[in-house]
Amino acid sequence: MRHYISLFCLIFILVIAWIDTSDANETQVYSNRNKSTVQNLNIRLPTFTINQPMIITRINTYHWNNGRGTSQPGQIGIKGAGSWQAKGSPGMRNTPNAEWQAFPNIQLNPGTYTIVDSDPATWSQNSGSQGLGFVAIYGKPVGGGGWGNQAAFNIQGIWADGPEASAKKINVKQNGNQITGTYHEGRSVLQGTLQGNTVTGRFGYSRKMPTTGQFTWTFKPDGREFIGKWCNGLGCSPSNLWDRGTFRRISGGTAQPSQSASRGNYLGCFKDSNNPFDMGPYWKRPGGNKNSVDWCINHCRGKNYKYAGLQYAVSCACGNTYGNQGRAPEKDCSMPCPGNKNQKCGAAYRNSVYSTGL
Repeated sequence: MRHYISLFCLIFILVIAWIDTSDANETQVYSNRNKSTVQNLNIRLPTFTINQPMIITRINTYHWNNGRGTSQPGQIGIKGAGSWQAKGSPGMRNTPNAEWQAFPNIQLNPGTYTIVDSDPATWSQNSGSQGLGFVAIYGKPVGGGGWGNQAAFNIQGIWADGPEASAKKINVKQNGNQITGTYHEGRSVLQGTLQGNTVTGRFGYSRKMPTTGQFTWTFKPDGREFIGKWCNGLGCSPSNLWDRGTFRRISGGTAQPSQSASRGNYLGCFKDSNNPFDMGPYWKRPGGNKNSVDWCINHCRGKNYKYAGLQYAVSCACGNTYGNQGRAPEKDCSMPCPGNKNQKCGAAYRNSVYSTGL
């Protein structure tokens, strides 16, 4: 009898482990999913933007297909980065293989990316997603810390674009990296996601789902103010941007990230040469498969340097200055780290530079 009980417990544990596919450290990078009625005609491809290197851990798409679902899950991809076989699970009303879930575990550099799906004919969309295929994207920042550490940075409070008496005010609520709020004296609503130093989301002129337009807030390094861009449902571009301004916090929240929060902040891809080297004076080749973003940051921090630079996969440079030879395109810093293949460790004469938090 004990044997059967033990076997049952083992099976139960394995089933739970299979069901819980989420990563405790991941955060939602983007989602356009909502609870309104869906269709699957005239699909548009969704895009998402990241402002720091991210490991994309999983992507979910939805295939209601008028209650028919799909016979089997296909592939979910990111244009220019790859595609991955999805796992299927039932959707609403036990619709077969309506939920597709893929696990890329791939590092992306800052930029805008497009999601593709191998079965666009059954991919769900609605007016709430602006005709974009339903998708939810999850990931985690490379190197840890920084603005990606939402617990260390709080934007909750009231923000205003000028003197309090005449200012437009936004009342922001924060739960982890999920942002909600009201403006126009509470008559309008917004919701978005904090990722890196940017909040992106949607707003609306009612207490219902915010579907009128889009917004992007870009915070300055000290976290005391942000530049707001607002646009209509067609997307953000100079032709339909109808408002922009600098907002400053007038009450609530924490003014800036803590010192420890800046540890691991990605600063960019920068040029280098050997006459002279941009970073230094300390260089280290850890050898073997040790070198990674985390290893180099910790090593340089231990040597009391402000910045860590990873070059040509195998080298770790430590110094108190960087960028004297100019910024390089992000695609130039493309070599995988031997200590963590999901991270990028610069390239020949290119440094992937991080703050150590000192």
